[in-house]
Amino acid sequence: MSHTAMLKILLVTPFSPSIGGGSVNLRTLIHGFKSSAVDWRFYGAGVGHNLIGASPLQGSFLKQWMQFGQIWTGHVTGELQRLIDSVSSISAEVCWLVLHNEMLPLAVQLRKRFGQKMHLSVHDDVPEAIYARSRRFRHLRWLARRFQRLHLPAFTSMDVTSVNMQRYYQEEYRLNSTVVHPVVWNSVLAPESSLSDDELRIGHIGSLYSRREWLCMLAGAERWAKDTGRRIRIDIIGNPGQDAVPPAGFSGTVKFVGQMEENEAIQLLSHCHVLYAMYPFDRRHRVFRETSQPTKLSTYMRVARPIFCHAPIGSSLGFFLERFNVGCECTSLDPRDIAQSIGQMMRKQFLRNSYKQALTQEYGPENSRLLEHMLQTCASR
Repeated sequence: MSHTAMLKILLVTPFSPSIGGGSVNLRTLIHGFKSSAVDWRFYGAGVGHNLIGASPLQGSFLKQWMQFGQIWTGHVTGELQRLIDSVSSISAEVCWLVLHNEMLPLAVQLRKRFGQKMHLSVHDDVPEAIYARSRRFRHLRWLARRFQRLHLPAFTSMDVTSVNMQRYYQEEYRLNSTVVHPVVWNSVLAPESSLSDDELRIGHIGSLYSRREWLCMLAGAERWAKDTGRRIRIDIIGNPGQDAVPPAGFSGTVKFVGQMEENEAIQLLSHCHVLYAMYPFDRRHRVFRETSQPTKLSTYMRVARPIFCHAPIGSSLGFFLERFNVGCECTSLDPRDIAQSIGQMMRKQFLRNSYKQALTQEYGPENSRLLEHMLQTCASR
C-alpha cells in the first residue's frame, strides 16, 4: 500500500516553541495539519535541541544599535551569517518564517537557498508595531520601515492576523495576503457564573502596553464604583510588570495571579463582570492598534464575558467587538468618560451565542486547513 509523503516544512521563529503568546497560536495551527511535518527551529532566548543560535543583536546598548543599523541596511553580521548557515543546512521543501524582530533581514538572505518556496506569517507589523513599542530601537525604526518597503513585496506567500492588517499591507505595499487566526480546538464556553452585585470585578491577561491608559482606566473604574457603592477587584493573569501596579491611594484590590493554564484562567475570569483589553493612544502606535489582534482574544471569547476595549477610534479590536457584539469600546482617556462606558457596559445584555459565533467564525479549524494549503502551494512553486 502506497502512502502519500508528508510535506517537510521548516518553521523558524525568534522565540521558543514552548512559551506562550505567539507560540501557542502556532501550535494550535500546526495541530490540525494533516499531510505536513513541521520541523520547528528557533533562535534567541531559550534552550533545546531545536535552538539554532542567538539573536543577531548582542552585547551592549551601543553595540546593539550598531548591529541594528547594519542588519536593517542589508549587511550580514557574523551572528546573522551563523543563523543563515544553520537554517540553510536543514532539509525542507518549504521555509516558513514568523516575521518578528530581525526575521525579515534573515528571510531576504534565505531566498538564495529557498527561492520562492518561502512563506511569511505576520502577527505584528515590525517597524510600526514591534519597534514602535521598543524603548531601545524605536528611534531607529525608520531603517526597518525602509528595508521592509524595499524587500517585503518580493515575498508572495503571506498570512496576517486581521482584516485590518490585510488591508494595510495591500494599501501600503500592494501585497496580497490571507487572514489566518489561531484555532480554538476546544470551543466550549465557560459555564455561566454568578456575579457579585456589590463589586466591580475586572479581568485582564498579559501585557499592558502603556501605563498611562491603565491609570486612566483605574480612575474611571473608581469613579463608577464610588457612584454605585461597589468595591473594585481586578484580577491580572500573567506577568505585566511594574506598569500594572496601581497608584498609591487606589481604593480597589488588584490581584496578580501569575501564569495559569488556559482552563484555570477561563474559570477565574468567568467571575469577572468585564474583561479589559487596551492599545496605546499615542500616534506612534497607530499602525499597531489598527492592525494587530490581541492574543488573549480567543481566551476572552471562551470566558463569554464582555470585553472593555480601551483604544482610540479605528482599532482592530474595536472592529471585532462591533462585528460580533461581544463588548464595548471606550475611545477616551477621561475618567468620566471611562466611568460612563463601564456603566453602559454593565447595563447592556450580551448574548452567549455571540461569543460562540465569534469562536466559530474566527477561530475554527478551517484556519489550520487554509494555512497548510498555503504552505503546500508555496512548496509546489
